[in-house]
Amino acid sequence: MILITSASGHVGSAILRSLVQAQLPVRAFVHSEQGKEQLSRAGVHDIVVGDLLDPASLRAAFRDVNQVFHIGPPEHPRELAIGQAMVDLAQEHEVSQFVYFSVLQPFISSLRHHWNKLLTQEYLVDSGVPYTVLHPTMFMQSPQRAIQSGVMAAPYSPDQPMSVVDLDDVAEVAVKVLSEQNHLRAAYDLIGDEPLTLRQRAEIVSRVAGRSIEVQQIPLETVTAQLPRSTLIEAYGSDSLGRMFTYYSRHGLTGSSNVLGWVLGRRPTSYEAFVRKSLGH
Repeated sequence: MILITSASGHVGSAILRSLVQAQLPVRAFVHSEQGKEQLSRAGVHDIVVGDLLDPASLRAAFRDVNQVFHIGPPEHPRELAIGQAMVDLAQEHEVSQFVYFSVLQPFISSLRHHWNKLLTQEYLVDSGVPYTVLHPTMFMQSPQRAIQSGVMAAPYSPDQPMSVVDLDDVAEVAVKVLSEQNHLRAAYDLIGDEPLTLRQRAEIVSRVAGRSIEVQQIPLETVTAQLPRSTLIEAYGSDSLGRMFTYYSRHGLTGSSNVLGWVLGRRPTSYEAFVRKSLGH
């Protein structure tokens, strides 16, 4: 049985869908009844509703589990504590593999959600639990919105290179590392293309779609002013996003697609191929 956390989120639901299609036994851990209903409609039957900070609900989720795919809550002030609790339970239940969904370049200390993932990864390695760590970069967002609006916008510099990856490729990797025997003690960067600036991605969408796409940099102040801050968790998350966009404007976020190509056994999906797929070309 494979336990997958944050299973109703954007990433979790895509990975869960691929695991179900591969006929792997899965248990989904979700935070709300709404998430449970969403997955039930998608044909998932083994679902646990609970809180990642609640030991009782986590223990219930670990019953008869021998593999874990852990996706931590993004920009959460207790992400490290959650990851440590998951590793402790995996150790207690003697799971055969703990797949940790981290982030590209987790050692960037100025990005708190990166750094928390690095510390969680360190805790996992030190625990002795058999592990696989995935380091995905930014996902290739659907170009449909840009085509409909004629604008591709982001709250960071449109001239900084960014590595991107197709979430479908990431889900394919999830199936492989959970179903094959040669991925223990591995850490894989998941990058699908050569680094591209926002302008270059807009040019690709323009060429494939056959219409002009304008590039805009949204002022960071405009974005941060709209982020929620009514709770500690919201304030922490909003501040983390502001730091992330500032870092992207200064440095971008890049890496190599070599590892993903090796894991998949084929060339990763390029951004142009992703756009053509999204538009049905």
